[in-house]
Amino acid sequence: MEILSVIINGLLALITGVYACLTWSISKRTKQTAEASERSAESASRAAQASSQSALLAEAALPVEFEIDIQRHSDGAVWFYVLPISANVYLHKLVANLQVIIDKSGEFVDAAPVELCPPDLASWSLPRFIHRGESIAFDWPNPACRTKDVGVWGHVDVEYSFAEATPKRPRSVFVESAPGVSDLAERYVHLLLAEDKDSDE
Repeated sequence: MEILSVIINGLLALITGVYACLTWSISKRTKQTAEASERSAESASRAAQASSQSALLAEAALPVEFEIDIQRHSDGAVWFYVLPISANVYLHKLVANLQVIIDKSGEFVDAAPVELCPPDLASWSLPRFIHRGESIAFDWPNPACRTKDVGVWGHVDVEYSFAEATPKRPRSVFVESAPGVSDLAERYVHLLLAEDKDSDE
């Protein structure tokens, strides 16, 4: 009986030892797994940061072109239709620097720089998100261009961003109300220069 008791106690001690070894092994593996998971999380975080930086760099290099068409209405209103060609953007501000062509001789007057705004009946305000290829109208408040004038030309400075809260970027866009309007102004300037030269002689 005593021998059986010794054998049983020995088996219990052996089982306890095996269990202790298994527990230690599991604990070690759990710790290693936790450390590996932590390293994986750190690697994923670094990869996400690198991806974000790459996206920002790619965005910074992205060329954004705009087309702006001018439409003159019979009531004297002048609207600018803005269309981004290469990307979806947020429009923040548009400032027009224009010259008004008075007659077909090309004589012109400088219009004061003006900030274009949404039309009176528009249900939106700036900043305004606009898709690539989508056109949106802006109004020239109190336009210096009269209905009898030949047209207008100049540049519109567009302030835009890729997201509402990201840094704003400038873009200057050439505009003219009809093809050849800027050529009239250029010929008029050359004519004035020629007249001044003749008068000096």
